[in-house]
Amino acid sequence: NATLYEHLLQLDRLDGLRLATAHMAVASSESVKHLAGGDILRMANNIVRFEGLVRAAPDKIHVKTVAMGDFIGDTQRSIEDFFDFIFGEDNKHITEELKKRAAISQVKKYEKKTLKSNHVTQGNSDDKRIKADLRHQLVMDPILGPLLNFTEILVNSALSL
Repeated sequence: NATLYEHLLQLDRLDGLRLATAHMAVASSESVKHLAGGDILRMANNIVRFEGLVRAAPDKIHVKTVAMGDFIGDTQRSIEDFFDFIFGEDNKHITEELKKRAAISQVKKYEKKTLKSNHVTQGNSDDKRIKADLRHQLVMDPILGPLLNFTEILVNSALSL
């Protein structure tokens, strides 16, 4: 009765990645004390449902989708854009200075969290080469590859709206 983490420690990189990806695709978050699980299919489902809502009431429903790369590349701009989305670009509810201060505060929290992170997604250039190879193997996987490819198409479609 090993935990997911204990199973992952016993596997080689590719098999560990396949197990972790399968978990992120379909597993219940209860299996890891609500820390993760099922995120890939939940994200895809949310995109489909939000697109349906927007089609049903385009004048009433507006959805803001942000690419993770855009958020990481310019966190402050992404947060300020979010405020514009929430309050409207010609808002009378929040001043530009307050919006900027709030965005800077969030950027500092984000940067603090990423600086002390030892998460697998952080690493050096050797790690980047290894990650690129693992990512390629995962996309070519006969079981997980089609799911990941379809999800990527769905996400890219949502980001282009």
